[in-house]
Amino acid sequence: MGLSVAEFLRLFPSAAEGHAYRIQGKRITLHHPAGEIQIHFSAQSPRTLASLTIPVTRVEIDLSRLHNQDRQSFMERFEIHYQRGGG
Repeated sequence: MGLSVAEFLRLFPSAAEGHAYRIQGKRITLHHPAGEIQIHFSAQSPRTLASLTIPVTRVEIDLSRLHNQDRQSFMERFEIHYQRGGG
């Protein structure tokens, strides 16, 4: 993601949409009604485009405990919370 770890964590409560979660180090456990979701995050080297430097956070989401329909629904909602304007 093109944002810092601090920005990712600042936006996360909204993305969790009221579901309980726990942050331990670089891992978040989200207690979704359809099953537990594990999210791992870490800071990466920033990307530079000309004079613009963009922070990068690697995010891995383990949805293996959810059914396919629940996975798709969760990701659609989750991604909305991290979308930024542009064009």
